Amino acid sequence: MKKTIFVLLILTMLAVLSAETTFSYKGVLRTRMAMYNYIGEDTPTYSYIDTRLRMSFIPSFSENLKAVWQLEIGDIDWGELQSGGGVNTDGINVETKHLYLDFVCPKSGFNASIGLLRFEDHNSFVLGADMGAIMLKKSIGPGAVQIGTAKLLENDYDADDDTDLFFLNYYHKNFGIENIVRRYNGGDYIDAWLMPYFIYTLDKVIFDIQAMYNYGHYKMDDRIARNEDVTNGGYAVDFKVKYKSALELGLEFVYVSGDDGEDPEKTTIFNTIAEYNFNGLEIFGRNIHDGQQIGWIGTNNGTLGTMNAILTGAYPFTDDMKIKVACGYLNTVEKVNDETNRGMEFDLGFNWDIYKPLAFDLVGAMAMPNEDYYGDSDSVFELCSRVQYKF
Repeated sequence: MKKTIFVLLILTMLAVLSAETTFSYKGVLRTRMAMYNYIGEDTPTYSYIDTRLRMSFIPSFSENLKAVWQLEIGDIDWGELQSGGGVNTDGINVETKHLYLDFVCPKSGFNASIGLLRFEDHNSFVLGADMGAIMLKKSIGPGAVQIGTAKLLENDYDADDDTDLFFLNYYHKNFGIENIVRRYNGGDYIDAWLMPYFIYTLDKVIFDIQAMYNYGHYKMDDRIARNEDVTNGGYAVDFKVKYKSALELGLEFVYVSGDDGEDPEKTTIFNTIAEYNFNGLEIFGRNIHDGQQIGWIGTNNGTLGTMNAILTGAYPFTDDMKIKVACGYLNTVEKVNDETNRGMEFDLGFNWDIYKPLAFDLVGAMAMPNEDYYGDSDSVFELCSRVQYKF
């Protein structure tokens, strides 16, 4: 991997120095604030501010070959010495986020991306992360097929103990089928995800339906307390309806299977790899402040499953200002303390496009956790803001 990175850096430098090379860049600079408390009784109030820059440098050798290097500075917490946010603001806080070549393969016509890059499934329900990968994509008729492989974990070189991903996807304007296979533990553990989705637009209404199935087979041996093989069959449905006009409305219903643990040889857990799903909520989800996790524990809630209904809305009261609202009713499939109801959340927000690429967001959120589910708990509050500049 070090040799690959070195080669990519050399090629990038050569591209910059070449007189025939075009050079572009883009980035996002943001500063966020969060003030919040955790689920529980008489929990203290916490607050912090952080700043981050992500910037991509893109030298293009020709229309068929370019390199991409994205660096990240931050997140730098204000007042935190190690990251460089303390007095004198001096710290080691620069890292490589993406580093890959993007080119058209001769004769085959496949567009290849090789290096450190990002992959997201349709709603980042299972996978939305950066990784070392080789991805090939080619247009076929009205759609495109994508194949690829990624390395999530590289252990001892003389042992078969890595974690690898394999992709076979098809994308069309209105539908797609994503297939991901994860192989690990020497091939004794296999997970596969089949995830078709369909998008239909009717005037100003957009329907987005995704069905997901997770098959898994895990071969056990005498090194583990039990030696029965385990077969898994988890499933999920994500149904969204959006109305887009001056008034924007959205409704999302999510169901993800859980498992009660009664049958150790057959489970119905919907596993994820590195999900990064946004559902529009601040406390029981991700929204403008995706780094603060209070009540969000993943799309599958571990082995408990999910059954959520979320309503969002936005209305412009001036040309550059919007008021936003969101509310959610959160449940698990399997019971905790003989309950499945996790609680409710209500959000009220404000968006101001100060200039076209500069935006300010402010959101106040309140959640009412179910005491029968969590135990004694007060209401949870969060106030967060974000100033973000895209260039």
